[in-house]
Amino acid sequence: MLPRTVTIKDGKEIVIRHIVEQDAAPYLRLLNEVCAEEEFMLRSRFNMTVDEERDFIRNLRTPNLFIVAEHSGMLVGWVTLFRHSAPYCQHVVELGMGLKKGFRGIGIGSALMQTILEWVREAGIEKVTLTVRASNTVAQRLYEKFGFVREGTRTRQVKHKGQYDDDYQMAYFVLTPDIAGGA
Repeated sequence: MLPRTVTIKDGKEIVIRHIVEQDAAPYLRLLNEVCAEEEFMLRSRFNMTVDEERDFIRNLRTPNLFIVAEHSGMLVGWVTLFRHSAPYCQHVVELGMGLKKGFRGIGIGSALMQTILEWVREAGIEKVTLTVRASNTVAQRLYEKFGFVREGTRTRQVKHKGQYDDDYQMAYFVLTPDIAGGA
């Protein structure tokens, strides 16, 4: 399944692959760059050190997934899927995702979503959850395009510079024989 190379709308070739320890520093730079935009994440900076991130990457185990999108040797996006730790929620993974400014709206998000949804089916995961700001309608449309549904709203969950924003809890139900419905 990975790595895979995809050609996106503007003709760029993007490699989607598993993160490796050597990606720790570039990944943290990308994550902090997206956080600094203050529009998508719940914080303006991620405080993990490069060594801590490298250790985190080294210790990743299935059924967790951490993939990156790379263009010409530069990380331009990521997706994480982390299994819930609660004993009765082992069938669920939480999705985190981000894309570098200038690389949005050209198909990378869709390529990442296709990749992770193939993976969850193969891994036997039953449900993928995520949280997205209500104001982030572009991300919501991407998730809905791939079958995510809104499960709930946390009203005034985010407050930034005196302005409130709700956040939506969304889910994708993997079609399995014991689940009615699904996507």
